[in-house]
Amino acid sequence: MQETDLSPIERARRQYVDMILRVEFVRADELLRRQRESLIDADCDAEVWEG
Repeated sequence: MQETDLSPIERARRQYVDMILRVEFVRADELLRRQRESLIDADCDAEVWEG
């Protein structure tokens, strides 16, 4: 869908929204990575105690 002739304000608004969404995606990805690492660490610790 090609949109043409956007006003500078609308173009800036869309760029801002895109930037915010990108930042939130990166934050969510980092949070998931940390949670996975935490679960892996907890699992490894549990094996040490059980073993």
